[in-house]
Amino acid sequence: MLVPFARRQDNDEVACWRVGSGAVLIIHDFDDSGRELRETLPSFYTWLRRAIEDLIEFESDD
Repeated sequence: MLVPFARRQDNDEVACWRVGSGAVLIIHDFDDSGRELRETLPSFYTWLRRAIEDLIEFESDD
């Protein structure tokens, strides 16, 4: 089971926890079935670091 907890504002990617594993899956919310998985990250902390790096990059584009 997947539990969504965050989404990007610049595309349709959603971060989800995989219950029981601790992994974070990045899925494309409106893609065809079987093609929606974009990436699997080993932990929430890996995802958080990536999210912060994306935020810094986004803010520096202004």
